[in-house]
Amino acid sequence: MEEGESPWDALVREIEEETGLEAAPVHLSGVYSKPDRNEIVFSFFCRVTGGAVRLTDEADRIEYFSLERIPRNTVPKQLERIEDFFSDRMGTHYRVQTGPGARELIRQGML
Repeated sequence: MEEGESPWDALVREIEEETGLEAAPVHLSGVYSKPDRNEIVFSFFCRVTGGAVRLTDEADRIEYFSLERIPRNTVPKQLERIEDFFSDRMGTHYRVQTGPGARELIRQGML
């Protein structure tokens, strides 16, 4: 988030910057506390409203996956958030997430 920016505005901006897609948040699907990193992650269900997929310096490939075909190298914390959404699409999940993050998993050769 940039200074003075709301989480939902940051979400819309980041989606556009990283994928080229315009999106609108529909529902807050989760709030995840990462106490070992002093972070809070908000997960939103969004609808694509426009734009077109384009590759950026942050993404060399962009694809959609069914829940059954999510790549094995997906970070476990991200997978947990996805599974939470699909377990109750209208609910808002509150969870503490601990353990290694993406960078640490990559360093360990786990991703």
